[in-house]
Order: sequence, then C-alpha cells, then structure tokens
Amino acid sequence: MEDIFGAAGRELGARLAEDTPREALLRLGRFLMAKLDGCQPDFRLERALRLARSVGAAAEMLNISPRTVRARALQVCGLGPKRILRIRRLHRALACGAEPLAVWSDVASRTGYADQAHMVREFQSLLGDSPESWRRRAAADLFNTPDGAVC
Repeated sequence: MEDIFGAAGRELGARLAEDTPREALLRLGRFLMAKLDGCQPDFRLERALRLARSVGAAAEMLNISPRTVRARALQVCGLGPKRILRIRRLHRALACGAEPLAVWSDVASRTGYADQAHMVREFQSLLGDSPESWRRRAAADLFNTPDGAVC
C-alpha cells in the first residue's frame, strides 16, 4: 500500500494488520472512499470493473481499449484496473473463505485464482497475511462483505 499511497498507505497497512477482517475491510473501504472524494464517478467503468474478470473484458464491455480503461481507472480512483480486479477477487475469496469449513483450494478455484498457491501469494501481497491467518483472526459471524460478494 505504501507503493501506491505513500506514508498514508504505510499507516493504513499497519492498522489493517491489527484489525479483525471485518474492521480491516471497513477501514480499507473508508480509506478508498476518502481517496475518491471529489472525483467524478464513472458509473459505466465501475460497473464494468465489478462484472469483469479481466481488464480486456472490461474494455470490451465499455467498447474502449484496455489502455483507456487504465487511464480512466487511474483518473477516477488512483488505482489501475488490474489492481482493482485483484482487490475484488480477494474480497470474493475472503467472503467464501469466511466459513470455518471452507477448503482454501476450493475457494481459490471458485473465485478465479489459478490455484491455491496463487491465492496465498495474493493474500500475502495485498494483505500481508495468509488466508488461514485471516480466518483465524475473524470472530464467528463477524466477517461480512458490504457488497455481498458471490463465490
């Protein structure tokens, strides 16, 4: 996060590490909404990035080039579309993996990761923790995603 948001990202990362998964998602959402404050929303772009599984698919939905998708995403929220898609996939994995009996290899498969190792690397990269560590930190029934992510 420091690479993207500088000192504010470093501070956010430290706080997320101390939060429960639910608190972390809420904190991250508030942080990103504050970054978006004052930006003009691009609802078509937001919808395409919500539905697409790749930048190319989002570009096709919008009938624009992937380069234009990238430029718009950076302009609107300061994140590239690939990173946005990675975060959305992570949210789906967190929602699916919140169940105590969920098998991480199944979660990885259902949420669009190449394999479980790929998902673990993404957890480490984006959250600084393993999937199982996040699940252990979650209190029973406290882990809910605000947009009702679907496996």
